[in-house]
Amino acid sequence: MEATVHSCKPVKPDYGDCGVGPSSDVVPLSIFDKVSYDEYVTGLCAFHPPAPANNVLEAGLAKVLAEYREWAGRLGADDGGNRAIMLNDAGARFVEATADVMLASTLMQLTTGDKLLSLFPSCHGADELLLAQVTRFRCGSIIIGVSMHHKVADGHAIWTFLFEWGQATRGVAISPVPVHDP
Repeated sequence: MEATVHSCKPVKPDYGDCGVGPSSDVVPLSIFDKVSYDEYVTGLCAFHPPAPANNVLEAGLAKVLAEYREWAGRLGADDGGNRAIMLNDAGARFVEATADVMLASTLMQLTTGDKLLSLFPSCHGADELLLAQVTRFRCGSIIIGVSMHHKVADGHAIWTFLFEWGQATRGVAISPVPVHDP
């Protein structure tokens, strides 16, 4: 099984009519973020058909990025030189791919190695804090592979974001909205 990448593009937050846009806000890293690993953590979510179209998944991602702005930002430094998340709305990477096989026939082959890695967007040289790849299989199933920077969030926060992306994709309001302490 080999995943073929068809497109790779940034997805920026969709604020709709509320008028919020890019700013120079900076979120300092917490003490836990500072001692956390400086690397990406990955996860896969598999879905049987029917699956939403890629443009619907992309629109849902844009909606949820409006609430979870840190995932559309970049790591940088504040005025004091401390590492921080720059809320610049630069965007998350969204990759569209296909695999010309049935998902069920390849599931056991996806335990390790290059076949599994082909379901994730490459983090090599990435400056995005969130990278997502949607791979569509011949049977209509999809796998969404995500790579998210560990300096931004822990496991619970990452999976909460992914759940909210699903909600936004289905047109459900994000609730509760994340709390960003000053």
